[in-house]
Amino acid sequence: MKPASTDPPGTPVGGGDASHYVDQAWARLRVMERTRSIVSIWRRSVIARRYPLPFRRRALVAASATHSTETFPVYLGQLVSEIMKLSEGIEWGLHCATLVALLPPESALPASRLAEYHGVPGSYLAKHLQALSRAGILQSVPGPYGGYRLARPAAEITVLDVVEAIDGTSPAFTCTEIRRRGPTAVPAREYRLPCSIHAVMDRADAAWRAELTATTLADLVQQGMTNASPQALTKGVVWLQEVLR
Repeated sequence: MKPASTDPPGTPVGGGDASHYVDQAWARLRVMERTRSIVSIWRRSVIARRYPLPFRRRALVAASATHSTETFPVYLGQLVSEIMKLSEGIEWGLHCATLVALLPPESALPASRLAEYHGVPGSYLAKHLQALSRAGILQSVPGPYGGYRLARPAAEITVLDVVEAIDGTSPAFTCTEIRRRGPTAVPAREYRLPCSIHAVMDRADAAWRAELTATTLADLVQQGMTNASPQALTKGVVWLQEVLR
């Protein structure tokens, strides 16, 4: 971690600090751009709402000019945290994976039918289905009667598998080490112990991931059958029978 800036409070980010923070943020956001839904990022990102393309380096440089050496790292941390919220693709992916888990052997549902069943835009859903296919959760079956089906048994696919396939594996919390800035900043060698806030966030992230790992698609199917309305279940069976004819 770069030592705290010695510039006076309120100094614009225009020198070495700007280059350091922009380089760091650019690398992190480029990873997110590759692993997360571009639609979800576009909707949530402050930068994306102000610039024609998401996460362009010039956008970060422009943003740095409006912040001081103290506020720019905080701004970047807020931006990353905003992006790290679970996307709507998680909900869509889990529902689709749960539905195809109910299919008879050798059957498949096309993306258009999965979008129809859940009432979501087909073009957006297709991107999430492709991500699940790349992760080995769904199998893409070609042909006129093709579509998607599970690539392995539902009992072997965890909720975390689906979450990470769509939203990536990055932790939900990003520590920017603000304890090393401000009037109490000391040399880096003095920070011998991890930040307590970072530590508790890591424990929370580990607990969250453990819970998602403990639940499989087979569990979700069983819970859905138990908790769903009998009328909804009947309508779902009728819909599947008509589609699979």
